[in-house]
Amino acid sequence: MNDRPGHLLLYEPRLVGFHPFYLRLLCEDFLAGGYRLTLAVNGGERYRKRREEAIGHLDGQMETILLPERIRKGRQEKNWLARSLSRSGANRAFLVSVDEVASHTLRRAAFGLNPPRHLRGRMAGLYLRPRFFEPDRKRSFNDFLKLRGLRRLLDGGWFDALFLQDEFLLEPANRWCGREVFRFLPDPWIGDFSRSSLEARRAFGAPENAKVFLFYGTASPRKGLWVVTRALRELPAREPVFLLCAGDVAQDPAAAADLKELERAGRARVIARYVSQAEQDLLYCAADVVLLPYVGHYGSSGVLCHAAAAGKPVIASEGDLIRRRVTAHNLGWLFPGQDIEGLKQAMATAARLPEDRLRAFREAGLRYAQTCSREAFRKVLLDGLSQPRILAR
Repeated sequence: MNDRPGHLLLYEPRLVGFHPFYLRLLCEDFLAGGYRLTLAVNGGERYRKRREEAIGHLDGQMETILLPERIRKGRQEKNWLARSLSRSGANRAFLVSVDEVASHTLRRAAFGLNPPRHLRGRMAGLYLRPRFFEPDRKRSFNDFLKLRGLRRLLDGGWFDALFLQDEFLLEPANRWCGREVFRFLPDPWIGDFSRSSLEARRAFGAPENAKVFLFYGTASPRKGLWVVTRALRELPAREPVFLLCAGDVAQDPAAAADLKELERAGRARVIARYVSQAEQDLLYCAADVVLLPYVGHYGSSGVLCHAAAAGKPVIASEGDLIRRRVTAHNLGWLFPGQDIEGLKQAMATAARLPEDRLRAFREAGLRYAQTCSREAFRKVLLDGLSQPRILAR
């Protein structure tokens, strides 16, 4: 373990949501940091295009282990992690999401049942949703069980480095640990947002004389696309509002039906597929306002930091971390989750906002984006792995 940076296994069994984006960032940054890298990645044929887009430009720079398309969380996940680490010969394993193994691992550890022996001291990664550290949370029996398991694993020296992406949880989490176990890793953005709004709108067939609202990402019910489509249907046609929607809308049949109606009325444009990086950049350039109408969302949002980097304000539902960031950095408007009337009012307000107010939001967004730049992400990541590991007690 003294030959840092050494040989690292990057473990990624999922390629949905933010995972392909993070796969690209982590591969690029670990290679830039001088690591010999082996990637254990979902090998499903239906994800091949996402793999190629994320890491195809890195062919020949790392070894690859293809994982089964479906791995059940829990024991099976840990077994594949352990097997991949052994097969790679790497010093350490970095998990894109520690959450994939956390619940099962922590509950078993609470009763003294440890992970596979050769994982000890060799696991690192991003812990995205450690809800039990929330200061105001009423902890359940399951929370206490996981905390007991985490304490045992930390004291036993099982983890090498752990990162959080919630700056507001960092202090309470490390206070509970009794030492600096977690480091804050900013949720980063990449992209070129220099194209003109007019050019970007023409690329997607969006009108030039309306306020364009962007909904970007999958349309699972918890992402709240249905709230957007219902709000837009109820807004009078005279409101200069247009919806640009990109992602897998088929996950929400009711919202998909609304979108067809809105497209027929000339009030929406839908790109119902996985979009490339270049198209993603254009989407943010085309937008005036970005929508985050999440329902029961917990944790960070890549859409938020990309909107900020593009200088676009957001309308976000009032969910924990996103709410705090929007409020602390003046990134846009908030409305109560699932409140269609509240979203309608916020969209109407944004549609009539004078240019000087939009400029103020743009400047605030660009300031915030500096704190979560690619450079900031890489520095924290590589510094965190190069410093002394979490020591057993």
